[in-house]
Amino acid sequence: MAKFEWKLADEVVEPGACAFCGTCVAICPGGIIELTDEGPRLTEECARKGTGNCHAVCPRVDTAAYHLGLRIAGRDYEPLTGGYRRAVGAVAVDPNLRELGQDGGAVTALARYALEEGLADAIVGVTAGSAWKPCVTVVEDPEKVKDLAGSKYTRVGLVEALAEAADRGIEHVLAVGLPCQVNGLAKIRHFEVVAKGARALRNIDGSPAEKLPEVVATIGLFCTKNFEYGHLVKLLREKGVDIEEVKRFEVTSGKLRVELSGDETREYDVKEFEDAVPEGCRICNDFTARLADISAGSVGSPKGVTTLLIRSEVGEELVKGAVESGYLRLRDAIDESEVRRLAKLKCDWSMKEAKSRLEEGRKVPPFWVGDYGGVITRADGTLAVRLKVGPGGWVDDPDVFRTISGLLEKGYRAKFTDRQQLEIHGIPTTEIPEVVERLREAGLDTGSEGPLVRTIMACPGEGNCSSGILNTEELAKNLEEELAEEPTPYKFKIALSGCTNSCVRPQHHDLGFAGAVRPGVDPEKCTGCGQCVDACKVDAIRIIAVGGQAAVADTDYKRCVYCGKCIKVCPEEARYAEKEGVIVWIGGKGGREPVEGARLDVFADPDSVPAIARAVIEKYRELAEEPQKERLADTIRKHGIRPFTETIRQALSH
Repeated sequence: MAKFEWKLADEVVEPGACAFCGTCVAICPGGIIELTDEGPRLTEECARKGTGNCHAVCPRVDTAAYHLGLRIAGRDYEPLTGGYRRAVGAVAVDPNLRELGQDGGAVTALARYALEEGLADAIVGVTAGSAWKPCVTVVEDPEKVKDLAGSKYTRVGLVEALAEAADRGIEHVLAVGLPCQVNGLAKIRHFEVVAKGARALRNIDGSPAEKLPEVVATIGLFCTKNFEYGHLVKLLREKGVDIEEVKRFEVTSGKLRVELSGDETREYDVKEFEDAVPEGCRICNDFTARLADISAGSVGSPKGVTTLLIRSEVGEELVKGAVESGYLRLRDAIDESEVRRLAKLKCDWSMKEAKSRLEEGRKVPPFWVGDYGGVITRADGTLAVRLKVGPGGWVDDPDVFRTISGLLEKGYRAKFTDRQQLEIHGIPTTEIPEVVERLREAGLDTGSEGPLVRTIMACPGEGNCSSGILNTEELAKNLEEELAEEPTPYKFKIALSGCTNSCVRPQHHDLGFAGAVRPGVDPEKCTGCGQCVDACKVDAIRIIAVGGQAAVADTDYKRCVYCGKCIKVCPEEARYAEKEGVIVWIGGKGGREPVEGARLDVFADPDSVPAIARAVIEKYRELAEEPQKERLADTIRKHGIRPFTETIRQALSH
């Protein structure tokens, strides 16, 4: 059969990194990818040579876990487990589901609840077919949900079943899958983020691609390793086990338990089946399915109880509804440390495997770097990581520079950015997990890259600069606490200027704030000495006669920039603050097409700035049409500034 040029084959399939998740099959607008026993392959020539949708969603090109995790788990996201709101033990109320299911049957109970209550039209999952051969299935009948019960421990292209669901006219599905499959599903659910600008799936000619069903929720299954079906059957046969006689598999505490017909149980060390572990599984670093709305497994709970990691609002509502409707019963808290231990162990295995392959001269796609914030690919193939050293660039802890010094001693380089932060350059791909962890231990987060609120930029401000009117340091800290790494349609930059000298260019940020004073004058005190005239940098003040008698200072407010210098220099204290607060610039940007933002002289209370920023971001999310392409300035160009000025007015009225 002809071999076609395909980027995924070169980067992922041939190097032995493919997870067989089937995401590329589901997403291909041309329907020219099929999943075979050797992996996915093209059935005809691809116009984009595999650089389009399939490359964007492949979890082994880039997990994109950091940016997706922020949109799923929010600020709870962390690379090891994906973060979660809470961890609980759970069992199915139905005793039949408890018996059929794995470790309490909670996943099966959640799936049945979703179908019977109309939350999903179908469940996409895996059943054990003839002789335990795994089969992807789309279940619409609640009574058949029990066919999904139990772990199969062999891989299959689950995500490609979305295309089957679409063919059947199914619009909403709940998917139950392994970490790699959940990663692929998350990239489809948030396609506009990973595809960097595509509003929707489309064909090469611009026409809409076949619409896939909406994935309303995902339940991910804990996974240490999986087995290739044919190899597993062979190894079991060598041990005298006929796969046809197997009733149930269970992996726990490093042992593979095989329950056979006739109530016989055999137990083996999992290491005895190492040869059956596919290459793509050996390099996987995700134990908990960290991008699932709910993750489930036996680790951390007593026997017969399912551990649930509830990660998203969708997951929270699913569990809450199942409990209130009598499908699920919650148990005592679980041992989260055991979950973290196994998650760390799998990450270590993954990096050890990756380093071994690289030492052998093999190609390894560095998909894991997407787990971390602030990672940037350099021209030489190494990486840089961006640190959030402190709000407004302030650093008080000497350990910060000790840690950075230690990294420089390893041969890396440091660069101060124009946003008052720091980058460490020249890091090999396999060293990223270690470097990020070392920085985290020193209290340094990484991030400020991609479609989110970037680190708040601030000048020294009041108390540090003689011109400062606004306490930028305190306000930067408050904004970071409120909005740090908040997901947005495209990059979103905020600057704080202590005065209207605008040293940090607030007018060229998506949102800029500056301390401002509108000066007034007391004609009874003003002597017309002209000190304020000399101090004014924009020629906004002149001395005039009043009633043909005493001379006083008069301000042209069309020219005045509200810097307040005239107030500070007046020897008679005749000039005073008529208004004082924060003025706003909205819709500015630099880059390819610089735009100066619109200035709003609102003189807002500094305490209202976080609310203003939050309101503007929410309106931006509502109106932006092209994520990863459309800055706030572009959205304002399309919709006008009025929706945003009204939003700011409403924020100030509360």
